[in-house]
Amino acid sequence: RHIDGEVLWRKDGTAFPVDYSATPISHAGKVVGAVVVFRDISARQAAETEIKRINFLSDVALELTECGYWHVDYSDPDYYYQSERAAKILGEPVKKDGRYHLQDEWFSRLVEANPETAEKTAERYQGAIDGKYPIYDSIYAYKRPIDGKTVWVHAAGKIVRDEDDKIRYMYGAYQDITAQKEAGEELANAKDVAEEATQAKSDFLANMSHEIRTPMNAIIGMSHLALQTQLNPKQRNYIEKVHRSGESLLGIINDILDFSKIEARKLDIESINFRLEDVMENLANLVGLKAEEKGVELMFSIQPELPTALIGDPLRLGQILINLGNNAVKFTDAGGEVVVTVEVRAQQDQEALLHFMVRDSGIGMTAKQQAKLFKSFSQADTSTTRKYGGTGLGLAISKKLAEMMNGEIWVESKQGKGSTFHFTANLGVQQGHASKRRSVATELGALRVLVVDDNATSRMILSETLSSFGFRVDQAEGGKPSITLIEQADESDPYELVLMDWRMPDIDGIETTRAIQNNSSLKSVPTVVMVTAYGREEAQQSAHGVNLAGFLTKPVTASSLLDAIMAAMGREVISEMRTAGRQEEASKAKSSLRGAHLLLVEDNEINQELAMELLTSNGISVEVANNGQEALDLLENGDFDGVLMDCQMPVMDGYSATRELRKQERYTNLPVIAMTANVMSGDRQKALDAGMNDHIGKPIDVNEMFQTMAKWITPGKPRAGALLQENVEEDNEAAVSMTGLHGIDIEAGLAITQGNETLYRKLLLKFRESQRDFASIFRDALTSDDPQEAERAVHTLKGVAGNIGAKGMQAAAQHLETACREGIEEKSALLQAVLTELETVITGLDALDRPTVAAEASGEIDTAGVESLLNQLHELLQDDDAEAVDLVEQLLPMLGGHPAANAVKQMGKAIAAYDFDEALELFDKIDFA
Repeated sequence: RHIDGEVLWRKDGTAFPVDYSATPISHAGKVVGAVVVFRDISARQAAETEIKRINFLSDVALELTECGYWHVDYSDPDYYYQSERAAKILGEPVKKDGRYHLQDEWFSRLVEANPETAEKTAERYQGAIDGKYPIYDSIYAYKRPIDGKTVWVHAAGKIVRDEDDKIRYMYGAYQDITAQKEAGEELANAKDVAEEATQAKSDFLANMSHEIRTPMNAIIGMSHLALQTQLNPKQRNYIEKVHRSGESLLGIINDILDFSKIEARKLDIESINFRLEDVMENLANLVGLKAEEKGVELMFSIQPELPTALIGDPLRLGQILINLGNNAVKFTDAGGEVVVTVEVRAQQDQEALLHFMVRDSGIGMTAKQQAKLFKSFSQADTSTTRKYGGTGLGLAISKKLAEMMNGEIWVESKQGKGSTFHFTANLGVQQGHASKRRSVATELGALRVLVVDDNATSRMILSETLSSFGFRVDQAEGGKPSITLIEQADESDPYELVLMDWRMPDIDGIETTRAIQNNSSLKSVPTVVMVTAYGREEAQQSAHGVNLAGFLTKPVTASSLLDAIMAAMGREVISEMRTAGRQEEASKAKSSLRGAHLLLVEDNEINQELAMELLTSNGISVEVANNGQEALDLLENGDFDGVLMDCQMPVMDGYSATRELRKQERYTNLPVIAMTANVMSGDRQKALDAGMNDHIGKPIDVNEMFQTMAKWITPGKPRAGALLQENVEEDNEAAVSMTGLHGIDIEAGLAITQGNETLYRKLLLKFRESQRDFASIFRDALTSDDPQEAERAVHTLKGVAGNIGAKGMQAAAQHLETACREGIEEKSALLQAVLTELETVITGLDALDRPTVAAEASGEIDTAGVESLLNQLHELLQDDDAEAVDLVEQLLPMLGGHPAANAVKQMGKAIAAYDFDEALELFDKIDFA
């Protein structure tokens, strides 16, 4: 037998632990003795003590981390052993031997709690055994048998192998991570809620910008058309300012989304060629109007050597300047001044760091107020009775924009003494372009000029700019001193030009000029240009009997000053050349597309006709597909230079169609441009993500459409020579009056068709026929198996309503479309709003083809003309040619009140539905006797 735990004593009196074994000795069947073997176990006992100490420390660590330990002995692989704390974590009964069944008392609880994590855990466990993973590590859910609760456990284990690489043991520990898991889920839920709130805000802002874009389209479109007509200089000045203001407002509307873009880190900066003069002139037009209304003098001080042919984002640069300029005017009382200064801080060959300053003589700010600036929704005056409004977002957005242009923004201010806002922007310098305005000294020589102004800042700015042109400049602070200087100079070196401020304290500019021109002692009377900070029209009215060579409105830029001088001296005006250059860009875009063969993918026939007319009238050939699947079929057999793709269509939408064609290598570089009424935040990105190259919004901005197309599309067979355009004037002569169309902005609709009344009338009639029964179309769509059919129906209505100028209906359809997209069940009120607008529009359109009073009175028709058209119509019907509908459109107004008009109208409907057999039957029944 083996005895463990005895003690023996040495001769020196010390004891040591031993174990021993005794083997009996037998003789003749009797035990006669025994052999006893003793072993010194001092080392073993010391090791066991150390193990106990280590286990104690481990147990303390496990307790602090709320862990329990376990192990598997692979001599008995169906069971595992766990500590008392491990059993309590899993909610298992505590067993004295700590032995539990792997399948029945462990894995089955995992499956019951969460089959997915159970499967992953089983794979991890087996992978560790097979050597796939260095350790066993898994997180899983566990159904506690003691109380039925589910806990989350993080388990880890290591394997011990023998010298033959066979598994002997797996040792590991559990940790209860339920609290961390729940906290993580709460954090994720809170994040989802926050993201939903941000998305809701972004969608609201996007919806608002969409609603405002509609009237802005008319403002920009109609002013653009007006600028194409013959205008006198005063009219052109007014319309150009309306057009620029409209474009700027449209830019601001788009920038409403900037704050949400900043939060989402999706704000982008462009890098394009631009002229700083254009940015400053736009600033002058926009901020100058506010300054004029308030009686604040706005001035520009631009360093003469400043490079102005730059590379960067002119819209964003202008956005900062407009925001700072508007703020400066807002916080400056009448009689004060705002000065915008631009200088070069550092310059290399390829780039320049420009320093912009906007200084005002306004109310200023305390240090505490300055600390609140550049933060979202923050204002210097936060009281409910504050004098100055605003959202408090402008400076925060400006700060971000300045940083994105590798610059910074800051402010210097003292309460009651005005403020100066500074910002820097790092911009590229165009190579091979003259950045400074051309010197005119070679044309006008060293012109002697007198600047007359009571404002010292204005005199200094004008004098510096004039000197940079090579002129000799003097200053006078008022009317009387100016007369004295002119009289003195007349003897030897007379002034050739006077820049005369209008409002001055002693005598105003008009009376001063009158006195100069009536001064009989002068041998040489100088040319006078009147400079006004505001009240230009009033100044012109007061100038009766005074010979003025022109008016110059503050703030004066180098370009506007030079233009005024050149015009006054009878020379070429540079700004008109630049304006013509910008118009030429749009013409170049159209010209570069001539001969292109495009695929138009659009399911709405009104939008089809509009796009077809705009494209074909500019020398572009077009084929039409009604949905994405048709487009793919046509692409298989056709050769196209580009695709204009609507996004929402039945059968296959534009996004899906684009993704499908991009899968084919031969279409990798085929330009695909989205054309959609959706201008929601993210819609453009959604189109790009689907593989499209760019995005054109509806209602269509004609110039924008062609310029966007020209960026991507190159005709395979360019056409030379003049464009084959319809004679719009002749078309318009044949067009029927469209007055009295309630619910429709006719000017906005005509802007989209580029003033082509015949085309516009076709669109109106097609809208009437295709959308008259929208109520039943929409209700049928609600019960369709296709969950998106209702949304597509109202999306189509919204798009075509925008293209004919039915803005009220377009807005109502937008709300109904949103309700469909978001799955709102109760839509009756929104539908009724659409139907009310629709009824108003349809009622007006029904009057389009009623006979005019003159036709009813005469009862006569042009028989020869009608017969000629009828012969052509019959041939087209026999050939199943859809061009027949154009002849029907021409026939109806010619028939006036004739009884056959109704039959021709019915025939037109049949042709529009491509039912040429029915159209021929109706043709045979028409009686013109």
